[in-house]
Amino acid sequence: MQSLEVPTLDYPDNAKVIELLEKRPTGIFPALDGQCKMPKATDLTFAAALHKAHKEQPHFSTLSTAHMKGHKLRDEECFVVRHYAADVCYAAAGFLEKNSDALSPEFELKLRASSRPFVRQLVTGAAAKVSADGKGMMTNRGAVHASSGNLTRRKSGGQGAKPLQTSVSAKFLKGLTQLMKEIATTHPYFVRCIKPNQVLKPGVFNAAMILRQLQCSGTVECVKLMQSGYPNRAPYADLQSRFRTALPAEMSARSPKDFVKELLLATDCQPGEFQMGQDMVFFKGSKGAVLQELMLTPKEDIAAKIVTNLKVQLLRLLTLNPAPTLTPTLSFTPTLS
Repeated sequence: MQSLEVPTLDYPDNAKVIELLEKRPTGIFPALDGQCKMPKATDLTFAAALHKAHKEQPHFSTLSTAHMKGHKLRDEECFVVRHYAADVCYAAAGFLEKNSDALSPEFELKLRASSRPFVRQLVTGAAAKVSADGKGMMTNRGAVHASSGNLTRRKSGGQGAKPLQTSVSAKFLKGLTQLMKEIATTHPYFVRCIKPNQVLKPGVFNAAMILRQLQCSGTVECVKLMQSGYPNRAPYADLQSRFRTALPAEMSARSPKDFVKELLLATDCQPGEFQMGQDMVFFKGSKGAVLQELMLTPKEDIAAKIVTNLKVQLLRLLTLNPAPTLTPTLSFTPTLS
């Protein structure tokens, strides 16, 4: 613990929405895979399973309770997820069929009948790999439609069912997990693209539209967090080791914390823009370049900068708090005539 004095940060946490989407076994993606493996599942049973499992989840809702306009669906035909940006209504129709990601039988037959071995291998090789791995959903996706809307029902797999490849949701979660592992081992930088207008013309900026995108993408909240926190840091020992020879012996003999505190006088950091921890100094996000500038400063100039900045600070203090002026007193002894 560095014993920093930081304000309590209040920010929206998206963990509950992520849990709603992917937590096993009742998350939306795992539940979708589970429904695809059931013999008589339909899009309606998928939606019903979600409503039953998440009726107490604050980020899950029915269409009627969400009071969303413009949707001509019944509650049992859809579900609503309260994302950070806004509430989104998802129609259940087609979820099971699209999740299987299977080729149509006619298209697969055409590929198998191709005169090119490479094309035939695209189908036969993939099927052989799935069979060897024993993975994937062991059911076929049919084109039977339920009586309500365009809701699909799959055919029963049976013993003669042909194994299909991994579902779309399973591949998505696997790819997302791999991406998060890679991000955790790096220091990524993200570029946020903003659409400036709806007329597709250069030099035209719709302020309300841009602000809405920044709010919905979490960029505004991210900037607030960065302004409140101290993301940049440097150990005292490293700074003292590098600049020990650049300062007088009296300063070099000080404790690492006091040494760094006086070293920062050579920078433009003001009180409140950095904090001294137990064994390292922390900087505000806007002062991320201070350490780099300090490292690039010639050692022989460090002491001169400290003296210059000390004079400026003393002059500022004298200007803001001028010393009281002394009124001279005249003493005399009256003489009697």
